[in-house]
Amino acid sequence: MNNKINSAEFIQAFLKIISLIHALFKSDKQKSNHGYRSTMRFFLLYAIKKLGLKTLAELAEFFHLKKNTLSEMISRMENDKLLLRQISRQDRRQFIFQLTPRAEELLQKMCSEFEQKIETLFCGLKAEEQKEFQKTIHSLANTLNAFRCQDEVIND
Repeated sequence: MNNKINSAEFIQAFLKIISLIHALFKSDKQKSNHGYRSTMRFFLLYAIKKLGLKTLAELAEFFHLKKNTLSEMISRMENDKLLLRQISRQDRRQFIFQLTPRAEELLQKMCSEFEQKIETLFCGLKAEEQKEFQKTIHSLANTLNAFRCQDEVIND
């Protein structure tokens, strides 16, 4: 059995999937009446509320973003009354982020919309194919994370 992947076919399929997913989720931004500007806002709100990532360092590591880039996004979300910044009790040099009631309501609406979009994405796959796809995605994420960690060690 040949396990070698055809890079050109993979890149073409990957770009097609990414562009279609982007278009699917982008349509939410244009039609939405609850005021979120980007999919990234949803991801940040979700990570803080559902994944328990509360600090800038945790969020930056999870999203693989530089702290200053993430800090700018978070500041805009604070200005839009979506996040509260509090000083950590354990480390007074660190801030803890918390969703406002407005953000909680917004996240609930956004989750419903995203769940519908996810169902749309997977409607053409059988249950076994969905499970296999999720397994493959987790495997790829773990592999990418291992490469990322190796790269950080080499570049430090």
